[in-house]
Amino acid sequence: MIHQIIHNLKVFTTLMSINLKVTLAYRASLLISLTLNFFWVVSYVVFMEIIFRNVPTLGGMTKGETLLIMAFFYLFTNISDIFYRDSFEQFSDKMRSGYIDTWLTKPASSRMLMFLSNMRFDYLAAIGITVALFMYAFAHIDTQPEWHLLTAGVALTFVGHIIFFSILSIIATFTFWLQKNDALNIAAWHMTQVARYPRSIYTSFAKIAFTYIFPLALIANLPAEISLNKATPDILILFVIATIIIYIISLSFWKWGLRRYTSAG
Repeated sequence: MIHQIIHNLKVFTTLMSINLKVTLAYRASLLISLTLNFFWVVSYVVFMEIIFRNVPTLGGMTKGETLLIMAFFYLFTNISDIFYRDSFEQFSDKMRSGYIDTWLTKPASSRMLMFLSNMRFDYLAAIGITVALFMYAFAHIDTQPEWHLLTAGVALTFVGHIIFFSILSIIATFTFWLQKNDALNIAAWHMTQVARYPRSIYTSFAKIAFTYIFPLALIANLPAEISLNKATPDILILFVIATIIIYIISLSFWKWGLRRYTSAG
């Protein structure tokens, strides 16, 4: 078991190295990525400024606290864009063309090879903009977050990726039966937008669904709440349990899907 984990880490490091070299070969994309992300983030900051000119709080969160949620959301988005977004979006096309057959014969985790093989390090430029957004949020928070709580919040962002990666893996596995499920894939990415705003603004079924069933509302809200020392133990426990359950389900479903796969031919 330990040997397999170490081997997969070595493969992952190799994949990172290869993709980084590809990115450096096309440096113009770095500038384009930086420019597009800058205007994208600025547009939402302006949107928040307009909202808070008319209301003092949003779902009980001040402007600085809401901006902190947004900063954690963009940090989450940056990481997904860098490591696995393109791979999931291209999976159905690669499966139909038989491209994945080669990966299945490799002595490494099949999910890692499928969904972490096409990294986009040109999105690294966007992290700088996200850091600026964090600083802008801190400037509007009366009581600054303590460093150990902020560090815990950042660490929890990576835990959120286990949930989202697992959900995307489940959707991708349906491709073994549906051949093409782009609509489901697009819907999953759009659903993450619920994490951009305080989860307290959602009511009734939406709040239950995105907190307890598919806890996407927590991927940015919970890190921000921890940083602000507002997270409750029960929601943390829920997040950990949900992460474990969704990961196990996604892995089991992936293995079942592989048994269904008979190659493109």
